[in-house]
Order: sequence, then C-alpha cells, then structure tokens
Amino acid sequence: MLKLPSISTAILSASFVFLPALSAAAHADTYKLYTVAYTQSETFFMGDDFGDYAINSSLVSFDGKTLCGTPWFQTCYQVGNAITGKSFYSTTLPTATPNPNPNPKSPVSDKPSGPNWDILSSVGNLFFGFYQAPDGTLSRGIWDGSDPVKDLISRGSIDGGFASANGNVFFTDGLDNTLVVGVDLSTSPVPEPGTLSLSATALLASAAALKRRLRSR
Repeated sequence: MLKLPSISTAILSASFVFLPALSAAAHADTYKLYTVAYTQSETFFMGDDFGDYAINSSLVSFDGKTLCGTPWFQTCYQVGNAITGKSFYSTTLPTATPNPNPNPKSPVSDKPSGPNWDILSSVGNLFFGFYQAPDGTLSRGIWDGSDPVKDLISRGSIDGGFASANGNVFFTDGLDNTLVVGVDLSTSPVPEPGTLSLSATALLASAAALKRRLRSR
C-alpha cells in the first residue's frame, strides 16, 4: 500500500486509460498485465505486493503546467493501483507500506530454455525473447513459463523493471512504449481498504480542483 503525507496537490487523471493486456492461461503462475501509462520517457519509481505503483509524469498541459498543476520543470508523480484502475497526480512521492502477510516468490522452475529459445531479458518470473517452433515459425513475446503456447502472455517486450517480493512485476515495454504492471494472481493480495480510500479521496479532491479550474477560465 502506498501512503502520501498529503494529497492536496492531487488532480484528476483524465489522460490515461487503463487497458488490461492478455492474461496467462491458468497454471502455476497466472499473471495479468495492466498497461498504466503510454510513454517514452517516464519510469516506475516504486511498486508493491498490492499492485500499487508510482511513476514520474512528464506530461504537460496546454498552459505549460504538469498534471499536478505545477510548472513543467517541477516533479509530478502519477500514483495508482493497477488492479482497481484508479490513479491521481501528486507532487509528493509516496512511501510503500510492507505487506503484513508476505508470500515471497521463488524463481520459476520452468524457465524457458533450450535450443529453440532465445531469452533476451527478464523481470521476476516473466521472460522476453523469441521461440522458434519445429516448423520454423518464429514467435516473439513475454512468457511466464516454458510452454510456448500456454505461457505466452504478451507480444510486447521487457526493457528494464523490477519485481515485488510476492512476484508482481513493474516494467517498461519498449516495443509499445508503455509502462506495465504484471500482477501475479497466484500470490498477490487484493488492494487493502487503505489503498482504496486513499485513491477515492484523491479522486474526489481531484474532481473538485478540476471543477474550480474550469470555472476560472
């Protein structure tokens, strides 16, 4: 769960749409991928076992201000939860609260390997690369296991990222220029009430702030 000292600077996120990507077939590790930003320059600052995340926001509105309402040269963060699909903007970087019931994830036992595989990068228990089938067909994508069909969960790429203790992954997809959260459904707890209330409060404050700005124009 992410906590902010203050959410007075949060404003409504109207520029992002949360789109769930392909989910894995049901097996030992079942992942669901969430695209949380479309970007070429933003990065994840943190992520946790609950699907919470924080990234820097480089978007600037028509009046030269960040989505936090501050000048373009000041830091602005997008804070949200991939599972609920809610986010807001803040000038304060939140701190992650440790999972009170951690379930550390061990390395996957069926990592893709062998002459037909060319694994280029990985994060947590996800692997990006190429697989050449016996008939010569070449597949590119992200796998969470060694089955080239069942374990293929995305046609994107992994270009840097990190994993939380229970297996959630936070990475950049350089092929699609997106930031992606991969939630490990076999180990991840549901978002805590504190996380949901934080997001809801921020969104209410965001709506009020946006309404005031529109009236002042």
